Amino acid sequence: MPTQEDSGFCKFCDKQTMIRRKSTNHLLHVIITIILGVVTLPLLGVGAVFWIIIWILSSIRIGGWRCTQCGKEASRFSTSPIKATTPIVHTKKRAALYALSSIAATVGVLYILVAVVDDMSSNEYTVRTVEEKQEREMVLLKEVKKIPASEVKKNQQMYMELMSLNPSKTLYQDKYRHYTTKLKSN
Repeated sequence: MPTQEDSGFCKFCDKQTMIRRKSTNHLLHVIITIILGVVTLPLLGVGAVFWIIIWILSSIRIGGWRCTQCGKEASRFSTSPIKATTPIVHTKKRAALYALSSIAATVGVLYILVAVVDDMSSNEYTVRTVEEKQEREMVLLKEVKKIPASEVKKNQQMYMELMSLNPSKTLYQDKYRHYTTKLKSN
């Protein structure tokens, strides 16, 4: 697990010392976010959004600093009247990188969510309920009856869409196979 280091005051050692605390494993959170985003893709990536919230909450750190010499709880801020002589280990760059990686992961997840919503607005996802499927099937049946048998490609596409609405109907499967075979033979 990653750690943060800084300079702080240890009451037990009674001096300024190097202190350390556990930090968030951002790589692990990126991997979990991506996996949950892919797994919950049909649900708009809800798992990824949920995990990003957990990630943000787990990144917030208050306290938890320990002295590297004695292992006791230490303060990041000096409570000693004597000024610290140990140089402070700056973790601002590391914190900035963690923040940037969090932002990048969030932007990536948002990009995936936008792509999913955009895909869902296309024709193949617009049918949602059984009644809507049946209604769409009836409309397509009327349309396909108007198409001459000589328009093989159009008939094939219509029967493919009808199959997607009602996969158990063998008539649609047979007609689709028939027009596909005709296309291949031409």
